[in-house]
Amino acid sequence: MTKLKGQISVKAACIKSFERAANTFSAMQFCDEVRAWTWRPKLMDSTILRRLREIRAENAGFNYRCIDNEKAIYQKIEVK
Repeated sequence: MTKLKGQISVKAACIKSFERAANTFSAMQFCDEVRAWTWRPKLMDSTILRRLREIRAENAGFNYRCIDNEKAIYQKIEVK
């Protein structure tokens, strides 16, 4: 078992942040919220976004797509 570096795991913080996010959200705001949840101000964006992709791959009810690559804007996709 891996020792936690913050208050909660990055994966748990991503799930919590995704659930709280609006239908359309920016990667920057998302990453800032995950850093706040984990109490890890230097946590890299790439780590957070990788965890987000891993969660999407594991959970069919957890889906989103990038609607603006330049501004890194994501949109939740409703799963039926």
